[in-house]
Amino acid sequence: MRLSLFLSAVSLGVGAIPCLLSAISNSTCKPTDLECLCADDRAQDDAGRCIKAKCPLSDALSAQNTTLSSCNVPSQDRSQEYVNIVIPLGVFALVFTVTRLVFKRFFSAAKRLCPDDWAILGTVVICIPAMVIDVEGLAAHGLGRDIWTLTTSDISTFALYFYVMEILYIASISLIKLSLSLFYLQLFSGAVVRVLLWCTVGVNVLFGFVFIIVAIFQCTPVSYYWNQYVDANPGGQCININLVGWLNAAIGVLIDLWMIGLPLTQVMTLRLHWKKKVGVIIMFLFGTFITIVSILRLHSLIYFATSDNPTWDLWTPAVWSVIEVNVGMICTCLPALRLMLVRLFPKIFDGSRSTSYAHGTSSSQDRSAARWSKSRPEEAAMSGMESHGEAAAVPSDEP
Repeated sequence: MRLSLFLSAVSLGVGAIPCLLSAISNSTCKPTDLECLCADDRAQDDAGRCIKAKCPLSDALSAQNTTLSSCNVPSQDRSQEYVNIVIPLGVFALVFTVTRLVFKRFFSAAKRLCPDDWAILGTVVICIPAMVIDVEGLAAHGLGRDIWTLTTSDISTFALYFYVMEILYIASISLIKLSLSLFYLQLFSGAVVRVLLWCTVGVNVLFGFVFIIVAIFQCTPVSYYWNQYVDANPGGQCININLVGWLNAAIGVLIDLWMIGLPLTQVMTLRLHWKKKVGVIIMFLFGTFITIVSILRLHSLIYFATSDNPTWDLWTPAVWSVIEVNVGMICTCLPALRLMLVRLFPKIFDGSRSTSYAHGTSSSQDRSAARWSKSRPEEAAMSGMESHGEAAAVPSDEP
């Protein structure tokens, strides 16, 4: 025989009893009609608000868990689904990026890492521990599960790891944007566009620095972020985390749109063959996928700081964050991927040019191309990126 909500409250202690009695008395259901009480959303909400306000967190979670169990409401668990997304996508992005770095350092014409490569290397350094924290920290301690099925210790540990992941996410995204900005600087030699690109680099650095500092010190003391779930009187406060999350995501989307629009305006003015121009535009437009993911992540952050079930509700923004970082890493490697394919399969991927370039030999065509590169650096850079994926091959006298 199923327990009534009243008997469930007795098993939890006296703290929850007045709240449940008040909710039942205000309900149109009989106290013994469990099916009716379970279907009365107003009574459930009234009891939940009262218990949350008057009981310690552990008692409130226990009351919620017992009540829902009595109503045969199944618990939710998407933690393994999160792991199944994090590991394959993270490994693929890391392999992709490391391959790019190894190729640029040892097998490209320049045989060196450029500033954009060093920036993306920083992302690799961050993403390895981030992947471990995603699996062993977040998923193992409640992400994707109902918060009332967890212990206060699990919730506190989850909050600690989530705090760390907020900082790592901002650092990773900032480095990805910085890498793209530095890559564009290798492509364009026009005075005006380079000034705009250097300003973009500065904005990306400032964006990352400011939001990392805000994320670190969003609560006073810092430990209040995770201790508030285990200490009866933690004695601290936090800024409007919801607002900070929204500002970070919204500014990130604006920067993404700017970094898509700026190079496209330059491409449209270049005198390239239309097929080559389309290829370059398509490569840049791959970046729009990151922007779309950023917008979806922004939408998922609407109530993340005020949720009554954060370990469940944060699953969606956490997944979008993982996708955004890893796909961003992959997109920064697309030009180098083109170069690798040309080196490996020159007849297939570089049929419009002499294969002697791919093997490093000289020819009259190479000398002609070199003269063209000096006279029209933007066209040469774009042609090189689309055909060879290596902007560093185009020299520039500008700093």
